[in-house]
Amino acid sequence: MESEPSDKAKTKEQLIRELVEMRQRIVELERSETELKQIENELRESERHYRLLADNVTDIIWTMDMNLRYTYVSPSVTRLSGFSVEEARGQTLQEVLTPASFEAAIKALAEEEAIERMEEKDLTRWRMLELELYRKDRSTFWAEVTVTALREQDSQIVGFIGVARDITERKMMQERIRELYEVEKQQRRELEEEVKARTQFINTLAHELRTPLTPIVVCGEMLQDILSSTPGSTLIRLANDIVNSARTMASRLQELLDLAAFSSGAGTLHPQLLDVKSILEHAASETQFVADSKEQRLILDLPQTLSPIGVDRSRIEQVLIHLLLNASEFSPRDSEIIMRARVMENELVVEVENKGMGFSLQEQAMLFRPYHRVEQDRQALPGLGLGLALSKQIVEAHGGRMWLTSQLGKGSTFCFSLPCKSKESRR
Repeated sequence: MESEPSDKAKTKEQLIRELVEMRQRIVELERSETELKQIENELRESERHYRLLADNVTDIIWTMDMNLRYTYVSPSVTRLSGFSVEEARGQTLQEVLTPASFEAAIKALAEEEAIERMEEKDLTRWRMLELELYRKDRSTFWAEVTVTALREQDSQIVGFIGVARDITERKMMQERIRELYEVEKQQRRELEEEVKARTQFINTLAHELRTPLTPIVVCGEMLQDILSSTPGSTLIRLANDIVNSARTMASRLQELLDLAAFSSGAGTLHPQLLDVKSILEHAASETQFVADSKEQRLILDLPQTLSPIGVDRSRIEQVLIHLLLNASEFSPRDSEIIMRARVMENELVVEVENKGMGFSLQEQAMLFRPYHRVEQDRQALPGLGLGLALSKQIVEAHGGRMWLTSQLGKGSTFCFSLPCKSKESRR
């Protein structure tokens, strides 16, 4: 009898505990239901968001089943092809693609099937193809199509998803570039043939002119010897004029031949590792008499030593002598001509400065062109206007470059650079 109240108290405690646990469970269930609804809302919003994107992008987004039937096509298909979504979904791949593109797509699918049978494969791989698609009016457009597989959790392929982007304009541009390239290639071939023909003509012309020129020089020199006993006579002056004119013509012919050879890529160099300072000093001594005749001061601004570089001595001396003679021709009497040399960033830079009238920007742009002469000097100065063009060709054949700095009324500086690295052979 005494234990009865105790049993009732115990039962009440159990009931209270169970009620508390039940209430906690209800709260948990309510929380879970709220979370579930939130997840559902997020999924619904996410689906709406992605469908909104799919419906409004300009690219066509599509999915296919394993039978290559469309299961989804984005509305953008109408803008690009003219087909409605329903019409597009009802089409087969063969109806969508031109024959050549259909063949390319089937070939790519076969290659992917072969990869899929391999034990080791990249499950995230994708493939990009450029395919030609039909519009509703049977015209075509080009699309860049990116495709990847849709997989179950066990990695089994259940379909495909792809994006098709219109690249018609790009393909048209590529085709235009290809056409222009073909035109350029044809024009280059024609130009090469023209240069070849011109070089052949110049060589033939030079040969034909040299043949009678040689006996003129020889006979003129013999006549000089015969008349050497009468140094002031008219006959010896005439003989001297004959020899000098013949030698000038021979020099002009050689300039023409050299320019034609270097312009056509047939010019030859015979580089050796040489003391470049001695080349500069020798060129200066060869032209000193010209400067002296005009009371000009030829100043050499050279470092104590210059490392040997690989050059064709005769060709570089040819360039230096031409620049120095030009400097003398364009400089007034009793002025300075300065030749400098220095090494800058693994290049030997040579400058020949004169105190002449200088050149306008328009003249500077033309000076290195063959046969160009400054207008005011056409009558005053002899030559064909080949010297600078030939000098530039020779420098560039050595791997260097030539340029000019000039100001009207303040003189000009002709510059060229040569790589300091020795070269065994060029051309």
